[in-house]
Amino acid sequence: DQRRDSFEVVSLAEAIRWSLNRPFARLGLRLDLDSLVALSERFGVTTPLDPVPSLALGASGVHLLELTAAYSVLARPDGTRITPR
Repeated sequence: DQRRDSFEVVSLAEAIRWSLNRPFARLGLRLDLDSLVALSERFGVTTPLDPVPSLALGASGVHLLELTAAYSVLARPDGTRITPR
């Protein structure tokens, strides 16, 4: 997909859909990283996370089931988290 190599502005939903790194790298540089860690915890991530810009790119080794539960918050219309089994 050409979008992967472009610098066009995309929504975060599109960035997730197309697995684009640039938008998340930029986001990681702009965010309060402690807030990003706290939000990750609210989404169900219990793996210790370092508050570094590359966190937005998946730099921490989060367990697959935690990551799946966190993404479920984004995927569900009501924003609830489901616990994978």
